Amino acid sequence: MTHYALKHKNYKKIVLNDINPKPTQLFRDAINGKYQNETRWISREDFLRLKDTDAYIRYCWSFGNNGENYMYSREIEPWKKALHFARVLGDFSLLKEIGIENASSSWIINHQAECKDKYIKWYTAKFLQNPVDTNKAICDALLGARLETLERLQNLERLQRLQSLQRLQSLQRLQSLQRLQSLQGDYSAVKIEPHSIIYCDIPYQNTDEYDNQSFDYDRFFDWCAKQTEPLFISSYDMPQERFVCIEKIMHKSLLCATSNHDIIEKVFIPKHQAKSYTLPESLFNFDEMGFCN
Repeated sequence: MTHYALKHKNYKKIVLNDINPKPTQLFRDAINGKYQNETRWISREDFLRLKDTDAYIRYCWSFGNNGENYMYSREIEPWKKALHFARVLGDFSLLKEIGIENASSSWIINHQAECKDKYIKWYTAKFLQNPVDTNKAICDALLGARLETLERLQNLERLQRLQSLQRLQSLQRLQSLQRLQSLQGDYSAVKIEPHSIIYCDIPYQNTDEYDNQSFDYDRFFDWCAKQTEPLFISSYDMPQERFVCIEKIMHKSLLCATSNHDIIEKVFIPKHQAKSYTLPESLFNFDEMGFCN
């Protein structure tokens, strides 16, 4: 959302606040071009060793960007490493070690079942002492990962998101940083200027804690009730007696090892702002009452 605001000159000032300074620093580093030539493969050991000092590793290489757990299971990590070396580094040796000689994007796309079989045999022979008991875990991991094609590596997708921030020309980058103010603190301490638009991306309820930080939802709901400037909240669900859904966005969940099911994220506004709420129809699809279905 901050990236979107920076790309549009009609936002004179953008305030980015997080109680944790690492995500905001990661964002600024990306704009400054720090990750322009980033090609590292980060192993599980690298992640555990560096996650507390390197925000890029902490969030781009963690499961669901939670900042705590390595992004790949032990069963699937060697496969991901082989693909990373081939796609990012141009090194096909790890794929050949697995037994995949025709290591090209199109071949892997068209021979996923064969790739899976080759990988299971290689992994079983190399790592498992009791293949009968643990072979199912490998199959489940590979089924969930679906042996993503070389173009759809999860770590490459995350890197591409960061690199998109760096496509700004140097002058635009400087102007963007001049409009961006980074804060570290509680949301309630941020001064809301007149004619502001407030967007809150809070930890979703009934999900794992983000960065091991708890969140007081009741206090946040009370704070929302006091806001007079337009306020938007991204979440799966909010108390219906206090908030109104104005948009639903369906996409695939990538946070499950064995299934990529559809999930619906929603955008809410406080109920006291609903009567005066207006937004061009080109941005959202409305029913006749003005709210999303």
